[in-house]
Amino acid sequence: FVGSYTATGQGRDGNGNGEIVTLMKELDMGVFIISPYDKGGKLYAPSTKLRSLTLPEMEPLTYGTLWLWTHHLHSPTKAPIHTIVLGAARPSDLDQAAVTAALFRRDPSGVLERTRRVRERLADEMERVLGWEWVSS
Repeated sequence: FVGSYTATGQGRDGNGNGEIVTLMKELDMGVFIISPYDKGGKLYAPSTKLRSLTLPEMEPLTYGTLWLWTHHLHSPTKAPIHTIVLGAARPSDLDQAAVTAALFRRDPSGVLERTRRVRERLADEMERVLGWEWVSS
């Protein structure tokens, strides 16, 4: 699931490292995300299922980028992400992030709405597949 922070985070309510992100906000410290395209679920080579859940609004890589950029808008504690290091191996690895930035600049409210729809579809699918008991624990 895109947006689970990392597999190493424990957290309450299945929120991974969300508690740490919130603590960083409380302590007025920045949050530095490393290689989200890889650690966030190999978004550069998404599964067919993930693509089917993010399209037609956007590609999984675009969604992952926007999810981080707008974290303060959908996080329960409004905790922002300050720095994202993409971990690009070659210049072309930055293409999708550049396209995402251009889309966001041109139509921020439209992009936010499309991001919200994808986020809801992903959450609905997670609950459908795993069950409410697992998702809420």
